[in-house]
Amino acid sequence: PDPKYDSPLRKIQHWIFFIPFSFLFALWRVDTIKVIVEAVEQKRPGAKTELYALMAHYLVLLTVLPLNVWAPAVFFSGLLSAHIVTPTH
Repeated sequence: PDPKYDSPLRKIQHWIFFIPFSFLFALWRVDTIKVIVEAVEQKRPGAKTELYALMAHYLVLLTVLPLNVWAPAVFFSGLLSAHIVTPTH
C-alpha cells in the first residue's frame, strides 16, 4: 500500500501477530456460549443438547484443569492457531 495510508503496525506485525490471534481464540469461546444460549432461547432443534454438551465439556475442563492452567492454555491454543493460519492464508 501507499506509505501514507499504511498502518505503522505493519512494520512489526510479524512480531505481534500472536496477540490478537490469542485473544480471538478466547473470544470464540465466549461467542460460542452466547450463540448457544441464544439458540436455546429461540427453541432451535437440538440446541438444548448442544448446550448440555458444552456445559459438560466446561465442567470436565474446569474440574480437571485448574484455572491457572486452563486460561493460559486457551491463549497458547490461540498462538498455535496463529502459527497455522498466518502462513497458510
